Amino acid sequence: MSSKADPLASCFGLLPPGSTVASVLSLTVTCLGAGILGIPAAAGYCGLVMGFFYLFLTSCFTIFSLHILAVVMEKHGLRTFDEATRKLMGPAACYFVAAVRLCNSFGTCMIYIICIKQIALTILIDKTFEQAATGQNRTLAFFSGEVGKCCLLAAVWCVVVYPFVLLNKPSVLRFASIFTVLFVLIFVVSIMTHSCINSIPSFRNPSHPHASNVDGYNGGRFAFKGLGVILFSYFCHLNCFEVYWGMKDRSTSRFTICAICAITICSFLYVMTVAFAYGEFGRNLVDSVVLMYHPVPAYMLAAFVLMACSISCSHALHTLQLRNIVCSIFGWKVGSLPFWKHAVVATVLSVAILLSGMTFNRMNGVVALVGALCGGFLSFIFPGLLYMYSGNWTTETVGVTRFCGTYVLLLWGVVALVLGTASSIHSFVVDS
Repeated sequence: MSSKADPLASCFGLLPPGSTVASVLSLTVTCLGAGILGIPAAAGYCGLVMGFFYLFLTSCFTIFSLHILAVVMEKHGLRTFDEATRKLMGPAACYFVAAVRLCNSFGTCMIYIICIKQIALTILIDKTFEQAATGQNRTLAFFSGEVGKCCLLAAVWCVVVYPFVLLNKPSVLRFASIFTVLFVLIFVVSIMTHSCINSIPSFRNPSHPHASNVDGYNGGRFAFKGLGVILFSYFCHLNCFEVYWGMKDRSTSRFTICAICAITICSFLYVMTVAFAYGEFGRNLVDSVVLMYHPVPAYMLAAFVLMACSISCSHALHTLQLRNIVCSIFGWKVGSLPFWKHAVVATVLSVAILLSGMTFNRMNGVVALVGALCGGFLSFIFPGLLYMYSGNWTTETVGVTRFCGTYVLLLWGVVALVLGTASSIHSFVVDS
């Protein structure tokens, strides 16, 4: 991995560029983010047992799809997802992938804004704030309303998010995002600590309400309601090309080992979050896990602040991807783009994302829709199709396991796309 692609190695020399550890960390950082905030509720929608089953199934299919993408990259020397689609499937498929990528980047940025909104309001407007707002203080009453909350979000956006957007330094942003793994780990440990302190001792009392508040399985529309959130939490396929070509002594088997390690780390953090957060709150957990906590303990406040910083960096990186798409439409070269043009384009995009994020109060609905629609295509369907279109694709050349596994991957992608999207849209209509 080059020093530009691996700023942690270039800045501190802690990781050899292109090493296995650096590659695992890069894939892990790409997966972790806003998804971990919504995954406990997503698992709760379908029940704890089915939630763990979906996590296991999605992790296995993600590893296999990354494996076959590595086979395609090694075979044809393709360096980006768009290049692979254009060369193997034609320009029409490439344009479709570009449109899906555009929707994914804009939707992901909007999700990050909703996350920051929920974190900021959880910190700034807790129970004591709302109780004070019921008194004679008109200022507190204003900020506890919807308009006041939007004003607070805009202020937090100006101070925390917007400076990252103006920073036209992708390498610096990638370096900052490297700490995502550490920040998420601190967040998960905080959730576990909170659960152990407040929930586990109460379970000794059989009359405790949480004892019967956990579902093992839910049917009907709830069975697939959280599937899109789980797909979103494992999406790293657009960045895997950069990781693969940045590896030293790269090979399909070595990249697959890195993918297994990265997905295992993410799955462990997701399972711990689901087990402790859903185990503590049960059916009361219907959206982002942040909404269930109050920043009264210092460790929870620190966890919220670190997650907000991590999400702000990720938001800025996705905004830069949107800026690159806009620049390509106007024929501008990103490398020689003046700062004022970057500032104008990035500001317009960021304001549009901010206004879009203000219209949604629930994060999981947007996450599920983006995860099912974009993740279904880019994580499972197109990797399978690219492998099929890579040439000489028969049972004799690729083996029975890969041959059958690709068809199963495509089937899973179609099922996740259709059922996940339909369930997400239905939830928007019913819950609105």
